[in-house]
Amino acid sequence: MTFDVTTPNRDPALWHPLVVTSWGLLQPELEKALHCRTIVNEGYRPDARQAWLFGAGRTGMQLAAFHLDTALARPIEPKVTNAWSAKTSAHGYVLPQCTAEWPDGIPASAALDIIVLGADGKPWTKDDPWDAFVALTTDGGPLTKFGLIHFRAVGKQVWDKPHLQLIGWSDAQHTLLL
Repeated sequence: MTFDVTTPNRDPALWHPLVVTSWGLLQPELEKALHCRTIVNEGYRPDARQAWLFGAGRTGMQLAAFHLDTALARPIEPKVTNAWSAKTSAHGYVLPQCTAEWPDGIPASAALDIIVLGADGKPWTKDDPWDAFVALTTDGGPLTKFGLIHFRAVGKQVWDKPHLQLIGWSDAQHTLLL
């Protein structure tokens, strides 16, 4: 399967089954609590897209340090990710089974990027209730019971507000611990 690196993938067939179930339970509760719509912006992310995203906000020299194509550098854009490879991101998780179509493993994203649509119904505007979204889905917030949570380093604020990942995802080991 080929992917356009500039386009987010929203196909739930490429999400881990636990993500599919968790999002199905979480979304209506989020919308009820936030009084607005929520939609998935991205689930599974192949390595080529992850490298393209990593190029945002970085120079060619910075990409070369990770053995990435320096043509992906877009230093004037804001940084959007610290994961240089899908193998280090919950978005790029794959099941260890290989097939002819998926020789490197079957995609099973352990993360989703969510868009919270505020009163104007448009994404990424000032009226979007990001703080409430984060509070509901971080550190034992009332909606973490559905299995998707924000990650953050101890003592630091959530910096990637759209990103939710399975509770069992290990950022240290870059794998799903069940």
